Amino acid sequence: MALFVRPQSSAIKIVAPTTQDEPKTPTKKDVRGKQQCRNIVIHGPVATPEMEYQAYQEQYNPYAYPTEEGDLTKQMAEMETGFYDENQYGAYPDYDPHGLDSGYYPSPPVYLRQPLDYHLYTPAPSGNFVPSTFDSHFVPPSSDLRTALQKRSEITRQIAPIGSNLPEELQGYHTLVPLEATTGAVERRKLGNWYSTVYRAINSIDGMPCALRRIENYRLMHQSAFSAIEIWSNIRHPNIVSVKEAFTTRSFNDNSLVFVHAYHADSQTLFDVHLKPKPPTMQTHSYQHGRAPHLQAHLPTIIPERTIWSYIVQIASAIKKVHDAGQAVRNVDVTKILLTGQNRIRISCCGIIDVLMHDTLQDIGLLQQEDLSMFGRLIFTLCCNNTTASSGQNYQKSLEFISRNYTGDVKDAAMYLTSRAGPHKSINLFLDKFHARVNSEMEEALM
Repeated sequence: MALFVRPQSSAIKIVAPTTQDEPKTPTKKDVRGKQQCRNIVIHGPVATPEMEYQAYQEQYNPYAYPTEEGDLTKQMAEMETGFYDENQYGAYPDYDPHGLDSGYYPSPPVYLRQPLDYHLYTPAPSGNFVPSTFDSHFVPPSSDLRTALQKRSEITRQIAPIGSNLPEELQGYHTLVPLEATTGAVERRKLGNWYSTVYRAINSIDGMPCALRRIENYRLMHQSAFSAIEIWSNIRHPNIVSVKEAFTTRSFNDNSLVFVHAYHADSQTLFDVHLKPKPPTMQTHSYQHGRAPHLQAHLPTIIPERTIWSYIVQIASAIKKVHDAGQAVRNVDVTKILLTGQNRIRISCCGIIDVLMHDTLQDIGLLQQEDLSMFGRLIFTLCCNNTTASSGQNYQKSLEFISRNYTGDVKDAAMYLTSRAGPHKSINLFLDKFHARVNSEMEEALM
């Protein structure tokens, strides 16, 4: 229990006041009470530090310059008017945007593209350490194969030259680059009766390069003509350039028909490789003392028979695949067959004639016989280095030329394919007749 104690207080004595004041002892409190406070009354503003700083700023002018003889403006007005001679400086000419000095805008330097040294940083290894240096009929040595692959990679990433005026996007394809000359003195090739141009483009979906062949100024009348492309897109063969799709467009400011095929970088036609005239080169021999270098013309050379039979077997295999599918190639021509690798060829432009000639009704059997005739004329062209070797007046001379430079099998193959059409003439009978050459080609391909 808590105890509460009442606080105690002492008694205070109460006395009556007296009239006589008793002296009191002054205390500290009384001393303070005696201090007096004097109030000073000031009439007018009081100068404070803030007011003094404000007055200093009002008097200071950072743009005023001290002068001894008076105002600076007055001195300038009293200056001589002829102090500055206006005639000592030439007048400024008017601005002329077409008259600028060429020194301000120098022309860009011209850089000549040098051939790449693919072994600059990775030199070709010794043959003792590389087991794949064996040079087969279709696969080059490892050093040449690496160079070919790097060159293809470089060509795939090229861009179009300035001023090409190509569309930026074309039905899902972009970065168009022309693969053949479209202007200048170069004669443009035709596909049938129409001019065509080949471009390389990148597919926007998978990023893979494709080859676009554009048929200029062609108006497609029936959408059903694309049914042939659906059939060709299902034909797959190692000696046929694959067909992907076809569409129409007006991106080139005309009615164009575009065919999309597989792209094979750094490929050339058989015409460009074997028949196209090569420009002469400057030749200098060590034994020609005191004689100036001269131009050496490149004469067409005879294609080796081993290469001729390689071409024959590959084309015959591709034709058999197409005929078995119920179609006709219709493009067995020296300008439509591509050399995509070492002795490796592929037939291009497949399916294009079927779309262009959709309105013309033709017998598929006759078209297949025409494929064999075109195949025979191609053999004459390659063996004789002449596109008119199988014509009427040159036919006999071409046979004599083939007999002198090749074996009898080459002559028999050319004569069989150029003979009259009939049931005795088919691609299956041709392969059976020359099965030994086919077997040899198969062995070379598997090595």
